[in-house]
Amino acid sequence: MARYAELFVKPNDRLTSFERLEIYNQQYWWRVLEGFAEDFSGVAAVIGPKKFEALSVAYIETCGSNSWTMRNLGRDLPAFLVAHPQLTAPHTTLALDMARLEWARCLAFDEPADPVPDTQKLARTPPHELRLGLQSYITLLTLEYEAEQLLLRLRRRSQKAAGSTASNAMTSAPRRSRALRIVAKRAPAPVHLVVHRLQNTVYYKRVTPEAHVLLTLIHQGIPVEQACARAFTGSDFTPEDAASQIQQWFADWMELGWFTGRA
Repeated sequence: MARYAELFVKPNDRLTSFERLEIYNQQYWWRVLEGFAEDFSGVAAVIGPKKFEALSVAYIETCGSNSWTMRNLGRDLPAFLVAHPQLTAPHTTLALDMARLEWARCLAFDEPADPVPDTQKLARTPPHELRLGLQSYITLLTLEYEAEQLLLRLRRRSQKAAGSTASNAMTSAPRRSRALRIVAKRAPAPVHLVVHRLQNTVYYKRVTPEAHVLLTLIHQGIPVEQACARAFTGSDFTPEDAASQIQQWFADWMELGWFTGRA
């Protein structure tokens, strides 16, 4: 290894090439751990700092970054948690909900926007042939906990704690801060969520089960007319109410810029 290190890193008067490479390696490792903790602070608050440290090491050793950007480091965390539930027990379901939500937040913040539909082309397309797509930065989630409310609450608590620490910095001796934790009960019903972006801000928008099915079918490439019919299968909506609701949804979603055209 020392011989290979000399090919890439020059020694200096204090350290060999290998010793310098070890320093870079250690710095990168700590940076990866730090970035992972920043992206998944909600998961850390669910399972606690000690378990999160163990989870971080296990995940990064198994699913280390192979992308040019640190943004993609947590891409496989939800699947990893499903495969290794012991790492988050006894909070496995909440931790998984939180991991899925926080990864969706990463996508919503960073993923580029796709071209919006051509309205003239839409008008010329027969209803039974019309297909739309969803923006790449949008994620549809069905959660067992009100994870988005928990995450927003955690952020407010973190900001409050940071402000308190800053105001006391010059007037008192530093105190060891306690790690913030999340404790919650399951939601009374599944939480259907759209994680999206509007004017460079990430939002968590709850939708009805029918709206969630409709958006999912559209995302899968099902023609809009067929998706609308299937979304209300088994629901209590009358055909008239369903039509009115669909019209309102599409008006809202178009205004939010959720749709993109399909080739």
